[in-house]
Amino acid sequence: MNPLFQAHCPQHGYLTKLCDHSYCSILSVAELRRSPDQVVAPFTHSHAAYEFLLPLTPMPIILQGTDVYFGRPGMVYPVQSGVRHGQALEQCDVANISLEVSPNFMVQRLREKGLDGAQFGPSFAVSMRLRRFLRLFQEEFHGRRDEADLRCLAALVISELIECGCRPQPRPAQAEEQSADTLGAMEEFIYLHYTQPLTIDGLSAQCGMQRNHFITAFKRRFGETPYARIVRLRLAKAKVLLRGTDDTVRHISALCGFPSSTAFANAFRKDTGRTPGEFRDMQPYERL
Repeated sequence: MNPLFQAHCPQHGYLTKLCDHSYCSILSVAELRRSPDQVVAPFTHSHAAYEFLLPLTPMPIILQGTDVYFGRPGMVYPVQSGVRHGQALEQCDVANISLEVSPNFMVQRLREKGLDGAQFGPSFAVSMRLRRFLRLFQEEFHGRRDEADLRCLAALVISELIECGCRPQPRPAQAEEQSADTLGAMEEFIYLHYTQPLTIDGLSAQCGMQRNHFITAFKRRFGETPYARIVRLRLAKAKVLLRGTDDTVRHISALCGFPSSTAFANAFRKDTGRTPGEFRDMQPYERL
């Protein structure tokens, strides 16, 4: 079996039974299809190879730590070399294609294209060229299986992945402008989704920034950290609900996105000096 594929999931023997596997020395292509009675338990792992996940059916996948992204057919989800990832939930009756690229070849190809230090975005659309190159690669593997031809087709697949999904390191002026646009979009995203279980790791990944850089840049732009912005929005909503409804504190905590009633009470006390119950008791009766 191809070493790339063995390194990917040595503990999951089911893959060899459930997938159509095509490979050469620089690329491994595994098309996985699980029937309703083939349940796969959640797992995470990491490996040196670059991986690109192409869902053929909707499926939850983990791309960064414990941040869950729901994969959509027609999209490519890159996993950088060494990043821990896997699947978030038990899965069955799903299908996806997993591409794994030799890290040495990927680094070499990025360097040849003048893209040293570039990173892949969180997702990008599957191009018609990528579909065609993948089909030709699989046909060659199941046909003549000429190693030179396979490497040539694999290089075309990898180049198309870079062309579609790789973001070059911008020049300083471009970087500042792009960072401002990205942070502005993220501020709006937080405003629209602050009641959801957001994480700083997940937000920084969406921005394509390292966690610490994202926090610093956000605070420089908006005067507070992303976490402080999320908590402030949640507390503002909580105060409205405490004044205007008879909902329980526990229910309000959940509606506002706090992970627990205790976390809500601690944040509320830190902000107002009172518990949510004490705050409600001090307000005029304005129930909606």
